Amino acid sequence: MESPALITDPRGLVELVSHLLSCPRVAVDTESNSFYAYYDRLCLIQFSTDKEDYIVDPLAAKDLSSLKELFASSQVEKVFHAAQEDIRFLRLELDFEFVNIFDTMISARILGFKEFGLAAMLSKHLQVSLNKKLQRSDWGRRPLTPGQIQYAAEDTSHLLNLRDLLYRQLTEKGLWEEAREEFERVAAVKSEPRQFDPEGFRWIDGARDLDGQGLTVLREIYIRRDQQGRKMNRPVFMILSDALLVRLARARPSDPPQLKQISGVTPYILNRHGPWILEGIEQGKKAPPVGPWKGSPVPRMNEEELARYERLRSWRNQKAVGRGVEADVVLSNAVLKRLACLPSALSELSPRKLAAYGEELLKILKEEEVGQ
Repeated sequence: MESPALITDPRGLVELVSHLLSCPRVAVDTESNSFYAYYDRLCLIQFSTDKEDYIVDPLAAKDLSSLKELFASSQVEKVFHAAQEDIRFLRLELDFEFVNIFDTMISARILGFKEFGLAAMLSKHLQVSLNKKLQRSDWGRRPLTPGQIQYAAEDTSHLLNLRDLLYRQLTEKGLWEEAREEFERVAAVKSEPRQFDPEGFRWIDGARDLDGQGLTVLREIYIRRDQQGRKMNRPVFMILSDALLVRLARARPSDPPQLKQISGVTPYILNRHGPWILEGIEQGKKAPPVGPWKGSPVPRMNEEELARYERLRSWRNQKAVGRGVEADVVLSNAVLKRLACLPSALSELSPRKLAAYGEELLKILKEEEVGQ
């Protein structure tokens, strides 16, 4: 495998886009530094044609506007594996429009593959082994090493061959239209920056087992952990894990010796974060108890809607077993709940899904309660 070309300036990117626009298809992948930074960024964009591999360094090139034409082109198929996260990062840089995409992971799920990670699929279907040693590499650091550049290119260099294999199977099994519809859905999803939820402490595993004061302490150190993440530009899980937050809220140590005894409190955590942890615990002890959740209530289904939802879910699960796919490939739980609460929403399904399932769904939606 030849070394990929590294693009680090806007002019080089413009020339690359001009070349890619002349290709019928191009594989695309991205790398971010979300494992190392609170404010994660798009750090690499990889492209592969049938002949060459390219790596774009957005941190150096800066101006990515020339890529808009490529992603909006209906003449060039853009091949991704698990496109949703790649599209999210690209849309956060510039509000790109995505047209004519192919997603190998979505294809694999529609085909009923039991393994749909890229490395597993390449190994099984193309006998290609990916070296995942640099999977958790810090892509935001510069300069990039030759190993990082080579590793990044591998994620796209075999993707077009995998696409061809999957496309043949989709067409042979009459599933191409279903896949294409799902590609279009993913391409249309709008991206929103991730926001900190100050009420998120309520959903941490173990939070419901805390007493009132423990939950109040958990809220305080949960918020302070996020503040530290922003200050240090580090992901919050690398500062304190959720499990450690709960242990701290349960034990509520009041001084460094007590804090040191908590499982998971390393010397680094004690020295670097001990002061704000102890301050947060004391503040939580003095604060009024956390009240009940006051967010927008989740609408609860009445008995008739719940019974309808269970009938729909049972039908969907049987259909998925018959196809050999995961249940949400047929219809998601969110769609089933909407149908259960608003049967007229059946008309909102895509023409393909209506043609495939409409008659059966309509029958279920018209069924009366047993014994009614």
